[in-house]
Amino acid sequence: MDTNTALIEALDLPTILENSTYPYITSTRNYSILISHTGRYRLFDVLEQISCLIEDNAISDANHPTINLLATVLSNSLLTGLIANGELRHSPSQLFIYDLNRTLEMFRTIANSKQFRKQLANLSRMTTRNTVSLQRYVNDLFEFHSRLLVVRVDFHYLKSEYDNLSIEQATQDRDVFIRQIKREYRYLVGMCWKLEYGKDRAYHYHMVFFFNGAKVRQDITLGQQLGELWLKVTEGAGTYYNCNADKSKYDECYLGQINYDDTNKRAALTHASYLTKVDESIIAVQLNGKARIFGKMTLPKRASAAGRPRLRIPLI
Repeated sequence: MDTNTALIEALDLPTILENSTYPYITSTRNYSILISHTGRYRLFDVLEQISCLIEDNAISDANHPTINLLATVLSNSLLTGLIANGELRHSPSQLFIYDLNRTLEMFRTIANSKQFRKQLANLSRMTTRNTVSLQRYVNDLFEFHSRLLVVRVDFHYLKSEYDNLSIEQATQDRDVFIRQIKREYRYLVGMCWKLEYGKDRAYHYHMVFFFNGAKVRQDITLGQQLGELWLKVTEGAGTYYNCNADKSKYDECYLGQINYDDTNKRAALTHASYLTKVDESIIAVQLNGKARIFGKMTLPKRASAAGRPRLRIPLI
């Protein structure tokens, strides 16, 4: 199990322990370890990877509350050195098993406390803030433009790149990509992006681009051009999916042309959950400071307030 997979699976540990019986770990006469009611959950792999990170001082500022709690409890147990060295698989002593069960029980108890649940609730509030921010952003764009051309492209990396792909590299690629877009597309008027991490996709981006609909058409072609630019920026290490080329798969489609008074498409866009819902996996794999996981292109400043204001259309 690689490190990021262990961090993501660690998010399930409170639920796994809650549905298990104590002691969580027992041993037979020949000291082979058994796990009580954890099914296929790879507890040993998770504990070993987290312990190795602790021993290597690689967890200095874990962002997800669950990862931070597990690292703290394991560190205080003084068992991380043994776990990192494979003690779980090498006929451990009864005292080791006893101490590890107590450590896991402490983790479970704190993870189910009211105070800790409040920390997890803050993640949900991030989703709400992102949703409100996106709604305001789209409304502001329509104050400048009566028609927008909306293009969505998802950007990923080749599987062969996953092992050596870091969040720093993904961030650098994004910054270079966005600078390039701003230089090459004069009618680009807005953009939103979100960074995610998945077991099957590693680091990847969802991006929505807003073009001046009075100046440009051919959204599918634009999506392909943006994808090819990503391949160039990543020097062939990237891949992309042009969502505008497959609009039929969306129940509420907001891609392509949206007019100011098209309330259905505007509502579908501003409630696009994939852009605003917090991805806990990307938070879990951040161990040393925070990286931006949601961003928007700066809106232009209105040159003048003169003229008749456009009637605002309520969307929510």
